[in-house]
Amino acid sequence: MSRFKGIPPRPIYSAIPPVALTPSRRRFLLVVVLLIAMVPWPILYFVSGIPSAPGKASADELRGMSAGNLHGIGEAIYRYADDHGGEFPDSFKTLILTQDIPTVWFVSPCRSETPAGRLIDRNTQAIADQLVLGTHLSYVYMGNGLKQETATPNTVIAYELLSTPNVGTNVLFGDHDVKYVDAATAEKIVGQANAGVFPVTMPSN
Repeated sequence: MSRFKGIPPRPIYSAIPPVALTPSRRRFLLVVVLLIAMVPWPILYFVSGIPSAPGKASADELRGMSAGNLHGIGEAIYRYADDHGGEFPDSFKTLILTQDIPTVWFVSPCRSETPAGRLIDRNTQAIADQLVLGTHLSYVYMGNGLKQETATPNTVIAYELLSTPNVGTNVLFGDHDVKYVDAATAEKIVGQANAGVFPVTMPSN
């Protein structure tokens, strides 16, 4: 027979003193939660350790993250169009000034460009002015002058700058689909853009 007979058991948790949530602690917790929520998913992707090799993502994983950037940009473009009579923005600068979109989406993990501004900065003219190809911008926008009703599944809205010769690239099309195209197709798309063709479309062969 237990020698503690007649003594009610004391809950284990009762030995732990309660922590009072003072107003200052509540504010601190709220700030922490908001900061975590503001971290863009590409950063969380790296921090989470998803890449197969420690500290280094494979080429396929990097291309997938870049495609995710273009997909997010495409969603922002269509949100803009919904608010402007179906017209696409005239530039990425206009897009970042009017839509809640992190600057990290404008740089490809396959390339060496860095995000404009600080991680928490969004939608300011100073950041928009920093969106320069080869510095803080990895994607070429081809949607100026397009509308939702004129953009087809073959219309190129944006494409990633070519990283190296004989390597394909990610392309955002008018139906909001992102595809990885081979090097020959990518060079034809870039050739159309450089020649001033409008709209730029997916090559037939």
